[in-house]
Amino acid sequence: MCLRRIYYLVFIAAVFLSCGRKNTYMSRNYHQLKAKYNVLYNGENYLNEGIDLLNEGYQEDYWEVLTVEPVLVQDTLMEKKMN
Repeated sequence: MCLRRIYYLVFIAAVFLSCGRKNTYMSRNYHQLKAKYNVLYNGENYLNEGIDLLNEGYQEDYWEVLTVEPVLVQDTLMEKKMN
C-alpha cells in the first residue's frame, strides 16, 4: 500500500509540475527545436506514405505501345553558342 501511495504522489506531482508555463531561454529554444524536427519527422512520414500508395496503385503494362514525341532542335541555342 505504501509503495502505491508513493507512485500516486509522484504522478500527481509530475502532472502539476509539468503543467506550469515556463518562459525561460532554455524552454523557448527547446520548444522551437522540438517543433522544427517534429515537422520534419511528420513530413517524412507522410512523404513515405504517399510514395507507398503510389507504388501500390501502379501496375506495369508491358503490352502498351509507348508514344514517342519528336524532339525539336532549337536554333536559338545554336545562335547563342556562335555569338
